[in-house]
Amino acid sequence: SYEGIDIAQINEIKVTPLLAVNQVEIKGVEFLNIAKDMIGEGIEYIKANHSILKPYWVKLDIKGDFGVAKGYIDLKSRLVHIDIVKEKNIAPLKSILRKNKQGWYYEYRF
Repeated sequence: SYEGIDIAQINEIKVTPLLAVNQVEIKGVEFLNIAKDMIGEGIEYIKANHSILKPYWVKLDIKGDFGVAKGYIDLKSRLVHIDIVKEKNIAPLKSILRKNKQGWYYEYRF
């Protein structure tokens, strides 16, 4: 929900806290209302892995209507970077994606 508007529905969240590595897996993200028009139908899964060996780094693996993506969150520099490694239907996302020699990617500073 964002500002009182339902944006997405999540079917399953699994948190695996271990000593050295932690993982959060989100499955079945279904976008609703205006988000569906802007982003697409949904995301099959998002996996976020965090290791104590790299405390400021979170590795991301994502599969959705747009294809397959890999990326990271750098907590120290406050950067989210996601590369589309196998593109499928990226048309709804093109307004927020950039392109370089390796292909389409998304970056956001927070």
